Amino acid sequence: MQLHEQAASMLLDVRKTGKLLTNLPEHMHPSTLDEAYIIQDASVRAQGAVGGWKLSMSEKKEGRFVSAIPAPLVIASPATLPAPKGVVVEIEGEIALRVARDLLPRDKPYTAEEVADAIGSLHAAIEVLGSRFANRKAVPPLVAVADLQSNAGIVYGPGLTDWRKVEFADVKMTLTFDGAPAAKADGGPATATAMTALAFLADQAVGRHGGLKQGQIIITGARVKPIVLNPGVTAELDVVGIGKASLRLA
Repeated sequence: MQLHEQAASMLLDVRKTGKLLTNLPEHMHPSTLDEAYIIQDASVRAQGAVGGWKLSMSEKKEGRFVSAIPAPLVIASPATLPAPKGVVVEIEGEIALRVARDLLPRDKPYTAEEVADAIGSLHAAIEVLGSRFANRKAVPPLVAVADLQSNAGIVYGPGLTDWRKVEFADVKMTLTFDGAPAAKADGGPATATAMTALAFLADQAVGRHGGLKQGQIIITGARVKPIVLNPGVTAELDVVGIGKASLRLA
């Protein structure tokens, strides 16, 4: 077994046992972003097909990180999920995109206009964070990337198909726990920023998993920042003008 497969196996074992890691063994640390993605992809392959993607919204290409998300972790709202063993669960509020048609391998990069044309709908989305490390902020950045950027699931609500009327920069959202206010956000990166980042993701997906595929859900970065969700509590995210998503942690 190669080192990247060993690292992926260690991360997957945490999902089963709940025994969190302090770090990966130093000799398994990825030294480049490409090596971090190799570990990611080995982990995803072990869990099934790609059901979605996690995409950061950095204005600069050097600051963009992407993670393929296994299909079993991409779930329609309303959802009830078991609390992962040994993990303190945090959630984030995001805008998600649903891919309406495949963007397959080709010789030239995809443009922002092309990827926008491939988006079928916008969705309210709750990202579930469940790092395989005892302190996700204490591990090196590339190790965190290898760990699917701490993703443990995506819960997405019904879609808005007439999405081009929405300016992402103006989107407001509120998060409640059992109906009580928990957090809110009054805006975020603009639509143009999102489409540029999505074109970057499309080219990454072409090289790693045969492209973006119809039905995949793409989350576009935290607007409601990480907040702990305790077992037994129902979180509902209301994204104004787009829709709602809800998650109960069992």
